[in-house]
Amino acid sequence: MKNQYLTYKQEKTLSKNVSGHFQGSFCLYRYVMALLFLIYLSFSAYGQTKNIDSLKNSLDISTNTERVDLLNKLSNELIQLDQHLALEYAKEADSLSMILDYKQGKISALLNLGVINKEAGNYSESILLLENSLDIGKGLDDPSMINNVLYETGIVNYRMGDYETALDNLGIALKYRESVNDKRGVADARNEIGNVNLFQSNYSTALDNYFEALNIREELMDLEKKAQTLNNIGLVYMYQENFDEALDYLGQSLRLKEKYGDNKTIARSHNNVGLIYEMKGELKKSLDSYFHALEYLDTLTDKSTITTLENNIGQIYSNMGDYKKALYYLTKCLKAKKSMGEKMDIAQAYTLIGKTYRLKSNYDQAINFGVKGLELSFEINSKKEIQEAASNLFLTYEKKGDYKKALKYHKICENYKDSLLNESQSKEIGRLEAKYLYDKEKAEGDKIRLKQEKIDEVKQTRMRIITFSGFALLVALFIAGVFYVKSLGRKNEIITHQKAELKVTNDELNEKNERIIDQNADLETTLNSLREMQTQLVQSEKMASLGLLTAGIAHEINNPVNFIYTGVNSLQKDFNDIDIVLKEIDRLSPDSMGLKTEIKKIQKLKEEYYFNDAYSAVYETLQDVKTGSERINDIVEGLRNFSRADKGEYVFADIHEGIEGSLLLLKNKYKNKIEIVRDYETNMPKIECLPGKLNQALLNVLNNAIDAIEVKGNIKISTKKVKNYIFVAIKDNGIGISSDLKERIFEPFYTSKDVGKGVGLGLSITYGIIKDHDGEINVESDLGNGTEFTIKLPIKQSYV
Repeated sequence: MKNQYLTYKQEKTLSKNVSGHFQGSFCLYRYVMALLFLIYLSFSAYGQTKNIDSLKNSLDISTNTERVDLLNKLSNELIQLDQHLALEYAKEADSLSMILDYKQGKISALLNLGVINKEAGNYSESILLLENSLDIGKGLDDPSMINNVLYETGIVNYRMGDYETALDNLGIALKYRESVNDKRGVADARNEIGNVNLFQSNYSTALDNYFEALNIREELMDLEKKAQTLNNIGLVYMYQENFDEALDYLGQSLRLKEKYGDNKTIARSHNNVGLIYEMKGELKKSLDSYFHALEYLDTLTDKSTITTLENNIGQIYSNMGDYKKALYYLTKCLKAKKSMGEKMDIAQAYTLIGKTYRLKSNYDQAINFGVKGLELSFEINSKKEIQEAASNLFLTYEKKGDYKKALKYHKICENYKDSLLNESQSKEIGRLEAKYLYDKEKAEGDKIRLKQEKIDEVKQTRMRIITFSGFALLVALFIAGVFYVKSLGRKNEIITHQKAELKVTNDELNEKNERIIDQNADLETTLNSLREMQTQLVQSEKMASLGLLTAGIAHEINNPVNFIYTGVNSLQKDFNDIDIVLKEIDRLSPDSMGLKTEIKKIQKLKEEYYFNDAYSAVYETLQDVKTGSERINDIVEGLRNFSRADKGEYVFADIHEGIEGSLLLLKNKYKNKIEIVRDYETNMPKIECLPGKLNQALLNVLNNAIDAIEVKGNIKISTKKVKNYIFVAIKDNGIGISSDLKERIFEPFYTSKDVGKGVGLGLSITYGIIKDHDGEINVESDLGNGTEFTIKLPIKQSYV
């Protein structure tokens, strides 16, 4: 993100640090806490890393459902640390649980996949995964798992603007957690319910839930989550324009986040500080905070937070009169929010773009975006957004001179302004009541803690006395025991007995070692069998592919065979005609008389049997026979190369020859239907590979591309060299693959084709072949708009 905003920083020379309220109060504190924070992180990270390493070690020796459970646990542990790795574990758990028909594992895998997509801002994908998980979970008696799915679904619901459904799901989750006395879970649910009410401008209800969550998190000493709730309370005060109170809570939150939080939560706090400066009219400080927040974020995993910041930056530029930059950031934000489905933010972006066009005096565009913003604000029932959207339309129509429509939107604006004012007054009373209860409960809690500390101190003193007394008693007993053992004189007998026991133990250990050696030998035999089965499976799939291609290959060979057959018949006929003339010439001798008459006779025969035409046709027919023979040779050679079993030795091969050989075998399937567009890089180096297997992988991908085109279309094959790799891209304009099926196309036995057209091993084997070559295969597809497979293969160093 830093490079993206470098121009702005060079133009404005903005400070990297948050100005004003936090700069003086945090500076010395942050330096002092740095060392303590590093120590905390070292212990915390060690504990978490140790747990992850333990799970990975267990994973290496696990099988079946036990492996699914470990994969799900690893994915859950890694969601906040490494989303890419968490995604890989969750996908493997999902695939394996489906093969094993392990529904419990399938639910957990889908839940993890849903949470990962939620964190990445892919809300539509997330909601589909979570709903699928919930459907499976309803058939099992596991209320805890269903509760977790409903809780995560509720969070995605409100981020997509579906507040009513969000409150239903979160309310169910809250009741269950209260019934099982899950305090940490209750605090989480309260916090999220507060978020939903905050988005709906129900500030009093939001504060009630936030303070409930805060009390529990202080009781549990959950400082990281406490920082989150303090931040949310600060937001409520900010929206109520109580800026001093807001800055106080945000300051407490930011200090905790810098000790215990991650970059994303720190960035959100800086964003909230920027909002306060914006509301106070300190636009430069606000812009500083927004850009400072962006420096903490990752463009791949923090998409939602980045787009929110871009929205805020666009609004600041609009207020500063820099409409070009404002529209750049606001339009970029709108596009991203649409892809994520965040209705509240989409409504805000529409309204802000409309406002910017109004300030720019482009009233038609201002109305276009303004109406969209108002319609969406009504849909999500956000009173604050309705009031702002109506206000913008009122001012736009007033500038345009259409006073009738201006009056219409002015009435909407005033109605919702009065409603918000009434709510604000009642909510302020509720806020004061909630704060009073919070302060009262906190004071009572402090008294209880002090009392408990005194009780604990007395208990510790007693424990020390008991411990000391016990130690003294143990010493006395030990001394008495020594004298007792000496008096018995059984030392030698005990030693002899112990030796006998050790001998027995050694014998048992030797027997166990022998059993382990036998088991290892059995495992080695099983492993070799599995490897042999894998090789046979690949070769079987290759033979199956040949079986499917046999009819087409036979047809392709039939054409050049017809060339040869027809050519031979033509040669026979032409030769018969030529032979008559040649025999007549051969009959002549030097002693022959009347050569003139004979020559005329021969000339007549040549005309009668079309000698010259036949003579010319012989060469043409011979060329046809040669062409047909070459085509048969090419087809047979391609078939031989494809069907051969590699000997396990890597050799250098031309990737273009492999592609062309596969196309030759598939020609009957695509000719007269599909145009092949080639975009090959010249001077492409050879790669070290198993040509038979690699050709099979290429043929499988090309065959799928052909099957994806139902009527007519084209397939583009392009190759290029980048550094030490070659890339092969095969792109068709066929029916495409839906997003929910795209993740499964490399699974064994999975197929979307009709019965009898495939068993689902082609792409699975292709994936294995590419991985065996230290390569990668990826797929991009859009339903209805085609699919593109990209294969990445390493080049031998000496050829680079």
